[in-house]
Amino acid sequence: MKCKTHSKIDATGGCINCGNFFCDKCLHKIKGKNYCNECTEELATKAEDKNNESKNETKVIVQQQQQQQQGEGGGLLSGIKFSAGCCIGLIIVVVIIAIFILMASGGYR
Repeated sequence: MKCKTHSKIDATGGCINCGNFFCDKCLHKIKGKNYCNECTEELATKAEDKNNESKNETKVIVQQQQQQQQGEGGGLLSGIKFSAGCCIGLIIVVVIIAIFILMASGGYR
């Protein structure tokens, strides 16, 4: 039997993925199993894609954890900021009402 890629060279083994036979130049041993060039590239692409997916999942998890931590700390601080803003607003409203009362009673000129 001849190599699928090199028709003049005898095949030395078959690719376990596609089942075609190839010479030593065309076969690669991965974890003790023979793969042709094309199937080796497919395996490498799949491994790279899986690695990228894993990295993306890790990034998402880290971002979620950071958001939760910021949310926990930010909740308390934002509550304080909200309370301070309300107090200032309430003081301004009271002062304005007091000015109107004084103007209406004639005590403020």
